[in-house]
Amino acid sequence: MATIYHHLEKERNDVAVKLKDSFYVDNVVASVQNEIELQRFQTIACQVMSKAGFELTRWVSSTQQQNQEKTKCSVLGLLWEPNTDLLTCDLRNISTEIKDTCSKRQLLSISQKIFDPVTSAPPPLRHLGLASHGRVSLEE
Repeated sequence: MATIYHHLEKERNDVAVKLKDSFYVDNVVASVQNEIELQRFQTIACQVMSKAGFELTRWVSSTQQQNQEKTKCSVLGLLWEPNTDLLTCDLRNISTEIKDTCSKRQLLSISQKIFDPVTSAPPPLRHLGLASHGRVSLEE
């Protein structure tokens, strides 16, 4: 990331600033207001990154033209549905672990498997996350 930031520092435009704040591991996650701004962002972002020897590929947006084949994609560990612009947690693997009764340990273990970078989880799950970090205590 240091190399990418170094190259972005050389650029003097709003797209480079947005790019610098939009990298997540090897993805760029950014929001723009409309399709015209999207086209401008894509063009300038690709030019800027190309100058640095990087290629931006696999663009997905919530516009109809860009996501004909995409129904869901992974963004920041969440599932994003571009057609509806909806973020959801993928809980398919979690439900198989829940039995009739759960111990505190099992409940905390399950809650830690839910990655929620934007804090969209309902309060009970956030409470469990805080409890596992020792910030809140759970009663027996």
